[in-house]
Amino acid sequence: PRVVVVGHSMGGRVAMLLAAKLAGALGSSLPFELSKVVIEDMDVKVRNKPPFAVTWEPPGGDFDRAFTSCDDCVSALIKSGYDEKRVKDWVVDGRIRNTQEEKWWSDVNPQTRALCYERILGSECGADAMEAIRAEEWQENVTLVVAGGTGPRGAVC
Repeated sequence: PRVVVVGHSMGGRVAMLLAAKLAGALGSSLPFELSKVVIEDMDVKVRNKPPFAVTWEPPGGDFDRAFTSCDDCVSALIKSGYDEKRVKDWVVDGRIRNTQEEKWWSDVNPQTRALCYERILGSECGADAMEAIRAEEWQENVTLVVAGGTGPRGAVC
């Protein structure tokens, strides 16, 4: 089957890695034919893992994303290294929300964040995938969309 791979921000890096594998550039033998790759707002800069308490394999077990109160959820995320204002904004925009079971749920998972830094953002894999794709004959099927770059870090997210 033919596939279209789409990725935004860190998902763009994942999309580039997948596209490179689908094209055979990294030695993959997946039974797919790449039709198009669409990447938005992605860079290939290696990012150092920021210091925060939760790792992707915490010794005490998984990060429980269900909480008995909003305050407990906010506190746990702040202790995990997220900025307090950012966490409180997640309450407003619904990434932290009250469920029908009278619990609070976090869409944000610090373990996922740690894993992403360890395996994707903190490595050369984005640049490696970009080079692999650049070397392929199908590179005209790659569409790169760069958003305004007006955010605090020069990007929209």
